[in-house]
Amino acid sequence: MMMSLLQQLITTIIVVLLCVNKECDAFSVVSSKFHNSPSKVSSSSKLHASTSEITYPVKQIQTEQDIIDLASFRNDLTNPEMMVENAGLKSAGVDNTESAIKGLTIGFVYIGIPLAVIEYFNSGQDLQHAIEIYFGVGGTIGLILGVNNYMGK
Repeated sequence: MMMSLLQQLITTIIVVLLCVNKECDAFSVVSSKFHNSPSKVSSSSKLHASTSEITYPVKQIQTEQDIIDLASFRNDLTNPEMMVENAGLKSAGVDNTESAIKGLTIGFVYIGIPLAVIEYFNSGQDLQHAIEIYFGVGGTIGLILGVNNYMGK
């Protein structure tokens, strides 16, 4: 699995480098790397590559946008604009108030209480010291997480 991903990454880099120098078209390099039979590429201005069953149009990479499009295709058809749009949709789907309450809960309950209990027994059952630790550490962490989550960071 890891070797296959590494081979794909190396092949993509080689394709991009070669095609930027206009020495090849992307499909013929990939096809010759992964298929036993060489692909058939016509020499006309409109290139087509065919396998045993399916014919694919082939375009030589000539601009930076072509490189971005090739990379987008390799990344499950996600280009930078789509990634920003997806992040915006994800951000819009989060309830900041609920997230802030979760942050406060983490600080005050999951961090503050265990630390206060530990300090209570370690300090010779000094309740005042345990309460100081509870609000000092648990409260501070809870407030930081709550405000951070509310702001959506």
